[in-house]
Amino acid sequence: MRREERSAQALHELDRAAWSLAAVVTAIRQDEPAARAVLDLLGIDWVPNEEERERLAAVAAAPLLQASRFIMGGPSWELQDDEALLAQGRSSAATGAFFPERLLPQLPDGSRLISSPTRMLDVGVGVAAMAVALCEHMPLAVSEGAAPVT
Repeated sequence: MRREERSAQALHELDRAAWSLAAVVTAIRQDEPAARAVLDLLGIDWVPNEEERERLAAVAAAPLLQASRFIMGGPSWELQDDEALLAQGRSSAATGAFFPERLLPQLPDGSRLISSPTRMLDVGVGVAAMAVALCEHMPLAVSEGAAPVT
């Protein structure tokens, strides 16, 4: 296979991957028999609740939107449109919920961090979704954010 054909094939596979991700998330977001049949074919038997569906959609959408913006003219966060920033924020919020719900309880003395005054620094705060999610799950926490100024 020639280099040009290999390149075209690689780009085709990446294109299929992006559309496949979008299709799977769409199927997960739709609580309908046809969507479940698609997921069953893929071996995905998880049926998320409404909140989990929205979180999953955000996690999948954020890199696709950011990549699209990057292709159209620049990787800089200040050039991202609101939709891409909010999708990234929703994705970050999922991480913010993960720490107090799943990670911290597994650590020695982790429960103390959840139930006592705690300070956090969010470097590269973005839309502050991770900091907000952490504080929602850890009511005694104080979060401070820092972001580069351009």
